[in-house]
Amino acid sequence: MFRRLAPRFILLLGVLLTALAVLEACHPPPPVLVHSGRIGQRSDEELGSVVAFERFPEEAKAKTKEGFTAIRSIDDWDLAFADVPKKNRPNAPSFDFEKYMMILAYTSDEAVEKLRVRTVIGAPTGVHAYVTETLRGKGCAPKKTADKGVLEIASFPRTDRVIHVHLDVEEAESCDVEQVQGELVCKVVGTSTGLPRLVAGAGQKIDCSANNAPGMYDRNWNFVHLPKGSASKFTVLPEAMHVVFQTDVIGTYELALELSSADRKNGVYRGTVEVTPPSDQLYIELVWSKFDATDDPSTFTRVELRTQEVLEEGGKPTINAKTGKEVTDKAGKPILTKEKLGKLCMLGAEKVATCFPEKVGPNVLMRLSGGTGRFKTFVRYLDERFDGMPVLCARTYNKGKETGEECDNTARKAGSTWTVGIASEKDGTFEDDEPEAPPAAGTNAGDAGAPAPTKW
Repeated sequence: MFRRLAPRFILLLGVLLTALAVLEACHPPPPVLVHSGRIGQRSDEELGSVVAFERFPEEAKAKTKEGFTAIRSIDDWDLAFADVPKKNRPNAPSFDFEKYMMILAYTSDEAVEKLRVRTVIGAPTGVHAYVTETLRGKGCAPKKTADKGVLEIASFPRTDRVIHVHLDVEEAESCDVEQVQGELVCKVVGTSTGLPRLVAGAGQKIDCSANNAPGMYDRNWNFVHLPKGSASKFTVLPEAMHVVFQTDVIGTYELALELSSADRKNGVYRGTVEVTPPSDQLYIELVWSKFDATDDPSTFTRVELRTQEVLEEGGKPTINAKTGKEVTDKAGKPILTKEKLGKLCMLGAEKVATCFPEKVGPNVLMRLSGGTGRFKTFVRYLDERFDGMPVLCARTYNKGKETGEECDNTARKAGSTWTVGIASEKDGTFEDDEPEAPPAAGTNAGDAGAPAPTKW
C-alpha cells in the first residue's frame, strides 16, 4: 500500500521540479566564438585532429539570420529559418542529430561574394572551423542583391563543446584595372621539365620562373600557402624572374608573382608544388609548428626522433613452460611479461632493417616497414623547451595518405623524452601507449614519465 503524500510535500516537489526545468531552460548551449583576422592573412591552425565535414549543395541554401549559428537539433534548424516562409525553407537534413551537427554562416552584405569552410579541427580548446570570406573585387559590380545574401552550411560529428570560427577575409580580383594573368613554371633543380603544378619529393630544391611575364612591371614574389610545419624560404634570383626554395615537409606549396605598374595595370602568375606522401609503407614525419615565418629553425630546440620495433607485447601473464600454469608472486598476483623491443633506430645510429630515417631540411622523415609492423616512437629533447616556444608534431602517413598527428606542447627539460605512442603499419596511426623511454646511446634515459599531449 502506498502512503498518501501530504499536500505540503506535493507543493514542495512541484517547486523543485519547476526550478529544475527553469535551470535546464536557462542553461545556454555552447557559444559560437568568431575570431576575425586582417584582410589577406590566414589564421594559424590549432593543434588537434582534422575533423571530416560535408558541405551542403547550393540548391539546399536559403536566407537565415546574420552571422554564424550552430545547429544541434531540428528545433535549431527551424529557428534558424524562422523568418523564411515555409515554402521557401530548405528541407531539414536527413542525418541523425544525435551524431551530427551543422554550422551555418550567412551574410546579406553585398560586398561579400562567397563564404567557404576550408577545414575543421578538434582541439583541447574546442572545435575550430576555418572560414574564408571573399570580398567583391575593386570596381566589380555586385553579383547578388542584399535580399539573397551568401550562405554556407557545413556538417560534422556532433560536439557539445565551444565552436570557434576563424574568419579569414580575402579580396577577389579587381575589375577596374587591366589584368595580366599567367602560370609559373616550376621544376626540380637540375631537371629540364617544368610545370605549373609540379609533383616533387620532400627535401628537393625547386626553381619557379615566369619567363613569359611582361617586362615593365614591379615584381613581388610570395608564398600564398605553405604546408603546416614548413619553414621554407625562397631566394629571389637576379631581375626577379626566378625563385629557388627547398621543400621541407609533405604538403602543398603555392607561389605567386604579383605584377604592378604605375599605369593601372597589374596581374599575377601562380604556381603550385605538391609534395605527396610516399605511396608505400608507413612513414613518420617530425615537424615544428606554431612559429613565425621569420623564425630560423636552426635556433629551435634540438630533438631526436627514435623508434623501436615491438617484438613482443608486455603485460600478459607469465606461463610456466613445464606446468603450463600462470606464474604468481608471493602475494598470489600473476607476474606479467615484459615488453620486448628491437634495436633503437635514429639518425646517425646503427642501421636497422625495418627503419630508414632521413633529414629533410630542419625536419626528419622516417620510413618503417616489415617485422611486426608496430613501432614504439619517442622524441628525445636535447635542449630545454619552454612554454611559448615552437611546438613539435609527429605525423604518420600510410599508403599515400596522412593518417595521424600527435603534438607535444609540454615544457621539457634537456634530456627528457616524449613518448608519442606505437606507430602501427596496420592503420597508420599512433596507438595509445605509455611505456618507459628506450635507452639512449651514451646518455641517461631522461624524463620518461612526462605527461602525454592532450587528445581531442
